[in-house]
Amino acid sequence: LFRSQDRTDRVLERLGALERRVDGGFADVDRRFADVDRRFADVDQRFADVGQRFDELRIQMRIDKTEILERIDIVAQRLSRLEQGPG
Repeated sequence: LFRSQDRTDRVLERLGALERRVDGGFADVDRRFADVDRRFADVDQRFADVGQRFDELRIQMRIDKTEILERIDIVAQRLSRLEQGPG
């Protein structure tokens, strides 16, 4: 009877140790998933930043294009006046 109880105790002890290892493994997996989630959030933020920068550049290009067209118009007006001569 004592042998049987000893054997049962050892099996339960082993099962307890195994359960702790499994729980520790799951906790590690949970931490890794949380880390991956943080990394994806960081990548999402970087894509958002890049998208915003592209929008800013697109707006700046429109402004630059408008300024260039305005300057071309001014030069064209001056040339037209020069071609017409004085007066």
